[in-house]
Amino acid sequence: VLLLALGSLATLAKAQGSAFRQALVAAERALDAGDLAKAAEQVQRALERDRRSVEAWSLGARLAEAQARRDERLW
Repeated sequence: VLLLALGSLATLAKAQGSAFRQALVAAERALDAGDLAKAAEQVQRALERDRRSVEAWSLGARLAEAQARRDERLW
């Protein structure tokens, strides 16, 4: 039973990492394409999964720059 629980936790962690990476990639693509609404959604999704990610915060700062939101560029 313990091994099954550990296996489930490992699978969940892997899925979270995958969802996080997918959100970052989607945010980057949306930002590059000028789709700022989608980029904002994906940055938020990435930050929900890892609030400490420098990469996600950097994308948030790039998004704020693209949206001319000066106060939020410091994310």
